[in-house]
Amino acid sequence: MGLQGARQGAAQRPLRPAHRRAARRGRGRHRRRRHLDRRRGGGALPQRRARDGPVPRRELATSALGELRKRAWRDARKDKTPEGKAAAKGVKGSRYPLLKNPEDLTERQAASLESVARSDKRPYRGRLLKEGLRDVYKAGDAEEARARLESWLAWACRCRIPEFVELSKKVRKRKGAIVRAVELGISNARIESTNSKIKPTIRMGYGFRNIDNLIALIMLRCSDLHPQLPGRMAA
Repeated sequence: MGLQGARQGAAQRPLRPAHRRAARRGRGRHRRRRHLDRRRGGGALPQRRARDGPVPRRELATSALGELRKRAWRDARKDKTPEGKAAAKGVKGSRYPLLKNPEDLTERQAASLESVARSDKRPYRGRLLKEGLRDVYKAGDAEEARARLESWLAWACRCRIPEFVELSKKVRKRKGAIVRAVELGISNARIESTNSKIKPTIRMGYGFRNIDNLIALIMLRCSDLHPQLPGRMAA
């Protein structure tokens, strides 16, 4: 008997009681879903509004600017003239000035940015785009944030810098989440900070024989709780 005959035999074989109950439950869920759809006018049930946080702007914008700086450095290295070598050296040493906030720049870093802007305008334009996205989160309300975001998207998608054109596509998909984050004034920064503390703690606990020791260590590091440590007397 070939494969097709085996499949036909499996389809004609009667279901076991447990399988019949599972099939009836599945058909019941579909009937309830169709009933709710008809009560709501025939359309599909709306998806629950997710409380997703903002786009990780520093990571995405910083990563795009870093890739742009590397590409500008590789292009400058192709020029073997003294001017090209000086430009490549300037772009290579501009990592921290490009990533730092304008109010935190030192005089030397500001001079390095001016030198980069004169030799190759692409990294400097990328820095302006990064700061423009950062300004979106400084808006006072949702309407102002939406207007700033629309202006930034129109600028980024036409900047002819591939790294930021790709970033604008990602930001456009999460535009509603960004506006809601500014409106509610919340972010996932505290959660990410706690996760960053928990991960090295878990690596430290690989040799623990009791999981309670690891849980107690995480509670001691990441909270204001003072759990009773295993093997120690209560204070």
